[in-house]
Amino acid sequence: MLASYGWAELLAFVLVPTVLGLAAAEVTIRRARKTLEGRFLDRYAAMAAPVWIGGMLCGVALASGGVLRDEALGLVGTVGFGPVASLWGVICGGVLSLAEGLVLGLPLAAILGSFREEHR
Repeated sequence: MLASYGWAELLAFVLVPTVLGLAAAEVTIRRARKTLEGRFLDRYAAMAAPVWIGGMLCGVALASGGVLRDEALGLVGTVGFGPVASLWGVICGGVLSLAEGLVLGLPLAAILGSFREEHR
């Protein structure tokens, strides 16, 4: 099915979830500026949360993009199946990105802490 799409459609199919995930991470990190200057567990939570939120948004974008591009569903099928696909995207993206955030949060929090110590 993916082979039938052109380069522009494939680029949009990959680019939209990527931009959504990066935007969510950027907003979350900017909101947690004070927390990133705190203790290790605070920095760890502040680094794991953006990965988790961004993964959920990416999951929704990927699932919804697949539903919107499926011409066999028609309008009623797209409207009816869209929320189900979005929920499935939140669940899959949330579980995978939670695991990723928990693993990536450790080195990121440690690195941020080492930068903080150098400036004192």
